[in-house]
Amino acid sequence: MLEVEAWRRHYEEERARAEELAQRLAATEAAMEALQLERAEAEQAQQVLSEELVRGEVERHALEEHNAQLQARQRELTEIHEEMADVWFESALSRARRHSSQSESSAPATAPATRPAPAPGGGQGAAP
Repeated sequence: MLEVEAWRRHYEEERARAEELAQRLAATEAAMEALQLERAEAEQAQQVLSEELVRGEVERHALEEHNAQLQARQRELTEIHEEMADVWFESALSRARRHSSQSESSAPATAPATRPAPAPGGGQGAAP
């Protein structure tokens, strides 16, 4: 009877130990699954960030090209503005000369014609 009792005690101890090992194994497997899930989420997040980085670089490149185009257009418009200012100045100067010559021809012969001295640069602020 003592031998049966010893075997039963030994069996209970081994069973308790097996249950403890099974619980530890289950906890370890659960931890591994959680780590695998975290790793998968991290990889997915890294992929999303990589794609976003690529999109950002493409957008930056497009904006740089657009900026270069805008700067070129601004230079063209500045040149056109300067040309228009020159044309306006020449037109105003031509009108002033015509008006001046018409005034001289219609002035009385006894009165001497006086013309104001032209200001340097024409007073227009634009160089011809």
